[in-house]
Amino acid sequence: MTRLNKLSAGLIALFLLTGCEKTENKDFSSDIEYVKYGTSFNECLGYCENDIAVRSAEIGFHKSGRDLNGLLPEVSNTVNIDARYWSELTEKIDFNAFSSLSPIHGCPDCADGGAEWIEIKSKGRSHKIIFEYRNEPNEIKEYVGYLRAYINSFQTVSDEDIDFNNRILVNQRGFIKRFAASAESNQWLIGIVNGTDTTYYYDRYLDARYQVDNLKIEFTGVLGFDSTLINKPDAEDVPVPDFQARNIRAFHIRTINN
Repeated sequence: MTRLNKLSAGLIALFLLTGCEKTENKDFSSDIEYVKYGTSFNECLGYCENDIAVRSAEIGFHKSGRDLNGLLPEVSNTVNIDARYWSELTEKIDFNAFSSLSPIHGCPDCADGGAEWIEIKSKGRSHKIIFEYRNEPNEIKEYVGYLRAYINSFQTVSDEDIDFNNRILVNQRGFIKRFAASAESNQWLIGIVNGTDTTYYYDRYLDARYQVDNLKIEFTGVLGFDSTLINKPDAEDVPVPDFQARNIRAFHIRTINN
């Protein structure tokens, strides 16, 4: 083989290897057709089964349940969403890894502990897993927080419109702030800075590991439709009303250093 032919062969081999590598690193998020997610509590009265179906431009919500008199009327709602909420979710999903997961993880809804499930369809293939409430497999930790935030956006008072795009916070930066209600009692709020203003929100489910004054965080969350009374101590160290803070649910919290 001549030197020219050897060089040509080498270039072709390099091209093929590079092409294969690009194929292996392809972003498959554009192949995802939908992501469905739900929660359920079997031994429960009220609307205890909730689910969403997320697609590129909309989210469909459904809930069902029962009371002492029997089945409750089922409720469904569909809202349009900004495309970034779809891309933020799907770009985190490796469908091949997801489809290799076992269908059942742990003991979902045992002793009425609740269950969560996720179903994803990509290129005509679908896979569904179910797992214990708030005890997800490691493989989905990077995106399950989005789904928890998205479904919580449908918790409203009966006459309130769904305002999904203005209630969902994605990759939101903030900080933790301690508000003392008394010498022995604290309330931990999330502060979000907007220009020269700071607004404080209350997450009653904030994990104790994040209850550190002035801790900087980044999170995905949903603004609540209600608020919580924040107290302060009076001269005798008795909690008295200070202000109302809008409720928030923060998921996938990450601490940041800058």
